[in-house]
Amino acid sequence: MPTGCIWICSRRHDAGSNYFAAAVLAQFHPEDLWGHCKRANMVLRRKRDLLLTALEGALKETCTWSRPTGGLFLWLRLPEDADWVALKALTAARGFYDAEGEDYRVEGKAVHFIRLAFGHVPDAAITQGIPVLAGCIARCRKRNASGQFASLFDD
Repeated sequence: MPTGCIWICSRRHDAGSNYFAAAVLAQFHPEDLWGHCKRANMVLRRKRDLLLTALEGALKETCTWSRPTGGLFLWLRLPEDADWVALKALTAARGFYDAEGEDYRVEGKAVHFIRLAFGHVPDAAITQGIPVLAGCIARCRKRNASGQFASLFDD
């Protein structure tokens, strides 16, 4: 293995940027890396907007969410009365695999957030999946009040 690859692999120790994938991508697009990035960003923006539209149609009265300006994920805030254990079981039975908000907190504190990926998710999975997720959330709530959030991260 070339020395550069060993260096890159040794730096892949976090949940952030994938240096190895970035180096491979640079090798495949040596003359037009920025053109590729521009095309990829257009696709990602369209997928993000598709997800935002689906959330607006299915969960606007129940949840709130981030509106990312970049990246591959958004944060979905669940109502505080959602039974997290029941929701995880119900969504897993329907093929949803999400990352819990506490996985991204230093102190590991339980929070009612799900990190939703959209970058590599097929369009049909977004448009068909969000109403299913909304139904799961509705079934796992203890009351039927609308979500009352001042902001995404208010306590």
